[in-house]
Amino acid sequence: MNRFIFAGQWWQAAGLRWSKMLVLACALLSLASCSTLQVGYDNADTVAVWWLDRYLELTPAQKPLLKQQAGKLLQWHRQTQLPHYVEFLQHVQGQLRGKVTRADLEADADRMGHFAQDVLLQSLPELTDLALQLNE
Repeated sequence: MNRFIFAGQWWQAAGLRWSKMLVLACALLSLASCSTLQVGYDNADTVAVWWLDRYLELTPAQKPLLKQQAGKLLQWHRQTQLPHYVEFLQHVQGQLRGKVTRADLEADADRMGHFAQDVLLQSLPELTDLALQLNE
């Protein structure tokens, strides 16, 4: 009988250790994803050039120009758009404290669509310039 009690306590302790390790792993993954997002955002101009080059086969002259334009877009985004994102996320956080309706979700999705549209409209002149420089 004592062996069974000891085995049960051992399994309980092992389960507790695994639970703590799982919580720690989740916390570390969350931190890693935040830092990954930060690294990606900080290098968005380089990533944009690399991504477009994979599809368009940019010339050596086009790459630095595109990187410069992407850097300007990123600076504009930081200065003008990120404050709107913070405000929106605070609004959504407040919504989650109460009852969220379908109309709330649709309005939030519409607002997120406007965020993407704003970035596209801001980048349209540079994208048009790039498109006019492309060859077959």
